[in-house]
Amino acid sequence: MRDQMEKVVYVTDDFATEPTAQLAKTLATITPGDPNKRVWFGQSGAAAVEAAIKAARFYKYHQMTKKGLGNLSANMQYPYPYKIISRYRSWHGATTGAASVSGNPRRWFIEPLTMPGVKHAPDAYCYRCPFNKTYPNCGIDCVEYIDKMIELEGGSNKVAAVIVEPIVGSNGIIPPPREYFPRLREICNKWDVVLIADETMTGLGRTGKLFAIEHYDTAADIVVMGKALGVYCPLAATIFSGKIAEAFDNNVFGHGQSFSGLALACAAALASINVLNEEGILDHVKEMGQ
Repeated sequence: MRDQMEKVVYVTDDFATEPTAQLAKTLATITPGDPNKRVWFGQSGAAAVEAAIKAARFYKYHQMTKKGLGNLSANMQYPYPYKIISRYRSWHGATTGAASVSGNPRRWFIEPLTMPGVKHAPDAYCYRCPFNKTYPNCGIDCVEYIDKMIELEGGSNKVAAVIVEPIVGSNGIIPPPREYFPRLREICNKWDVVLIADETMTGLGRTGKLFAIEHYDTAADIVVMGKALGVYCPLAATIFSGKIAEAFDNNVFGHGQSFSGLALACAAALASINVLNEEGILDHVKEMGQ
């Protein structure tokens, strides 16, 4: 961080800096899926979640308009996908959109002024199964219910995204069964719905892999990072897959923060990723985790 402070700390995000570009490239490479990704930088996990929600809705909007008016039903007063499905035992941040998609009771403090279009699904919580069943003889009803929710909420014409924490954090450290995420990926593909993985708490090695969703051999369309990313500097990232990013080649991504891509924080993040790799910290986390 001191080395970077002696070069440049901040320029407006209309301009580029070397650590910002290098960190974007690094995150695009180390996150699961095709490395052809793009990154938006913010200062908090909540801001990164807001970016993910906007990106999913913008992506679906551009997708629908590209298909043309013939794709839209005449009886739909609002013909573009906007609904976001989250889960009850979740916390995604305290800003309006992030709190709205959170299921945790902390969201109650902004009700009824929550963001429209949010629906909450049951949790993947084997210890206290919302369906009163016992794994593995449960049919993974917690994820199959999301399939039914998407259908009953209007399918791909109404639902934009599903947002989940790969391993729930604030609400109990709850890992889903192994079959959960591969099936959720199938469901999102079936309905052409964006899958958002909020790795604010679990990213950068906290579970023994760089990203918790890697335990389930699944890739999300959008990955949210925060907390550990910038070390002591406020830094978060929203990482768009190539499919999502392509929608903004000729369209504006209407989101931003004054200190997006701050050079100082990005340099710190690059150093922290190097430490994870060079000092074998992931191996140590796996060992201690067992």
